[in-house]
Amino acid sequence: MRYLLGELLAAYGLIDKFDIQFDTLVRFADQLEFGYNLHSNPYHNSLHACDVLQTTHYHIHASGISNWLSEKCSHSGARGHPSWSKRGFLRRSNVGPLTLGG
Repeated sequence: MRYLLGELLAAYGLIDKFDIQFDTLVRFADQLEFGYNLHSNPYHNSLHACDVLQTTHYHIHASGISNWLSEKCSHSGARGHPSWSKRGFLRRSNVGPLTLGG
């Protein structure tokens, strides 16, 4: 969840716009994932949350809303931001790549 959330926030320029610190985002994403998995619900779990996040991103992008959002952001140059590339993310993280599922 942390990788997907970080990549999408960076892609939309929100990391820079709101000056989100890497460690803060990682802790937030970890707590979010922990909360989703807390009750061992077979449907509403972190995998479902990632699915909803990715699907929402797809619809925002496919509908063109992302272009409108980019125009509204004061800084949209975060796409490809080195802190959020997969290699950069994993280098700054103390865990390996996250996998979805079990």
